[in-house]
Amino acid sequence: MRSEKQILDSYKDLIKNVYGGEFLKFSVDVINAWVSKRTRGHIKKILEPNSLETAVMVLANAIYFKGIWHFQFEKKETRDSDFFSQSGETLQVPMMHQTATFRYDNNPSMQILEMVYKGYERFSRTKKVSMVVFLPKKRSGLPKVEDWITAELLQKSIASLQKRKVEVFFPRFSLETEYKLSKPIKDIGIAEAFTPSANFLGMSNDPGVIMIEEIIHKATIDVDEEGTVATAATAVRMTLGAPMQKPCCRS
Repeated sequence: MRSEKQILDSYKDLIKNVYGGEFLKFSVDVINAWVSKRTRGHIKKILEPNSLETAVMVLANAIYFKGIWHFQFEKKETRDSDFFSQSGETLQVPMMHQTATFRYDNNPSMQILEMVYKGYERFSRTKKVSMVVFLPKKRSGLPKVEDWITAELLQKSIASLQKRKVEVFFPRFSLETEYKLSKPIKDIGIAEAFTPSANFLGMSNDPGVIMIEEIIHKATIDVDEEGTVATAATAVRMTLGAPMQKPCCRS
């Protein structure tokens, strides 16, 4: 926040002791450097130079993941091959290749493959960390798969996978995405937080009304023969809004 004195002690304790967070200087450069450090340089900035002009607080988080395939791909097996994009283009991409035992399903509409990362068994004896890939049988079938997927169907599909010897061709790729999330958040029903009716009284003793101005989210993923590196960062810009006047009637 512009002044840490305006942050309630109870909120400071919550951030530090429960979430392991910290309070930084209210500066674009400082926040960007913090995000870059925690994503190992994969996301170098989350805020633009003048993005704090109307902000009074920024809530930021960042995460870094590195997973090594349980069955790694041999680099010598990678060859340029055709990749069919959703737009209808045929691209030449480095295609990794191996044959191993994976959990897999081949149904009339798609193939489903689970590729497990090694080394995460220490977190749970029953759960594992993996990448699950859904490949439509038709080149134009991705929108249909996206419409079909729900949390329940996703769980059922993964639970039904069976171990089989599978020949896998998978592209080596890197992606970086950036989203403004204010509209999607409002669309799912959390709209009041963006208005002067927002209630963030548990965060600050500022006499003004704190409300969300914008939510920025960035993510990256790099997939190669060794495994996957994925990062994500979010910044929630908070601003001051004038309190809504309660209607008053005189008799």
